[in-house]
Amino acid sequence: AAGRTQSVTNTTTLKFGGKLSPDGTQIAFVQRDPRGDNLWSLTLASGVARQLTFDGTVACGERTICLAWSADGARLALFARTGGQVKIGVVSASGNGGVRILPGSPVNWGSGITWSPSSDIAYVDPSMREVRRVEPESGKISIVYSDSAATLFTPVVSPDGRQIAFYAVSVADDRTGLWIAEFGKAARRIPLKAAYSSAYPIGWTPDGSAIIAGLNASRDFRKLTRDGRAEVIGRSNARDALCEATVTGKR
Repeated sequence: AAGRTQSVTNTTTLKFGGKLSPDGTQIAFVQRDPRGDNLWSLTLASGVARQLTFDGTVACGERTICLAWSADGARLALFARTGGQVKIGVVSASGNGGVRILPGSPVNWGSGITWSPSSDIAYVDPSMREVRRVEPESGKISIVYSDSAATLFTPVVSPDGRQIAFYAVSVADDRTGLWIAEFGKAARRIPLKAAYSSAYPIGWTPDGSAIIAGLNASRDFRKLTRDGRAEVIGRSNARDALCEATVTGKR
């Protein structure tokens, strides 16, 4: 049966980019005001929201996945504007210490970012031809997958931290769709029916056996297995079914 949707904020200020914490107790989101876009977090049990950044430099759009939690929920990765570029920044979930910009990490901020449960942050490079990962402490960057003939979106790390699901668009029909890349091995495309071909990954099931994907055309969320089977698990009233699925699979 399809799940239900529920509003957790009640102000008219524009909010987007919502991300559930790994334990499902908080939502991080971007709020737009006259000073720019800033990062906030909301505790679900109490409904109390806390502002985490104040300089208005968060780079996020209404239809992008621009925030990611660390596995322990202590930090958040985000896209930040700095020196005429958009790079990856890391901020404490407590709001202390400001935004630390990772050196040498320019990104395409419309293509998504992920962190938990991996120790590394995964993102798409500015050309949108490479899925990369960066060590948040050292800033070391490595390429997970590269395709000069495709545009890549929304990388999502598996629960064991060994694989990344992402969406690829290419003029070659056999290369457009949902892909899985295992670190150190070749990537492969999941065989999906035409109706499910535009499926953007937003999470995995807890055991890593299936990917949770948002389908913009039908505005629903589906569980997709590696052999291409699909099950509707929820629907969205928003323009897009791009959001977040916790590793626990509860939300």
